[in-house]
Amino acid sequence: MDSRDFYTLAEKLCEQENNEAALRSAVSRAYYAAFLACRDKIIPEIVFPEACGKGKGSHEQVFLKLKSTITIIGVESISQEMREDFIRLGGTLSATREFRRDADYELDEPYYPDNVNAAMKDSKKILNMVDNLVSAIRNIKTRD
Repeated sequence: MDSRDFYTLAEKLCEQENNEAALRSAVSRAYYAAFLACRDKIIPEIVFPEACGKGKGSHEQVFLKLKSTITIIGVESISQEMREDFIRLGGTLSATREFRRDADYELDEPYYPDNVNAAMKDSKKILNMVDNLVSAIRNIKTRD
């Protein structure tokens, strides 16, 4: 299974506009599509400080590793622009997690369509960023 399947499911859940449980579930599935794409496609390709994320949960480890990227495995160095892309990816993923937390745990609070739209948009942005970075990593590795 590809993590993007969760995003596809999230889109279908969003069609149930008057079903708060479906909308909250859509946010959760969209976040996990993005998180798993980062964890499975980016983290194995990068070099980060050895102690990065030790003692933290798996989600926090991924955010910190993305934000602390030194270079790509098998590559001497990366551009400042690419390093900033990793930092942006980690920050966007971390922010999107907040939407997921609220959707999953703040059940006494109403969950607004704007939150759903923002979470879906951010998750899609993350998935696109992952695709772009994976492509850039491949290009760098074939060039070196």
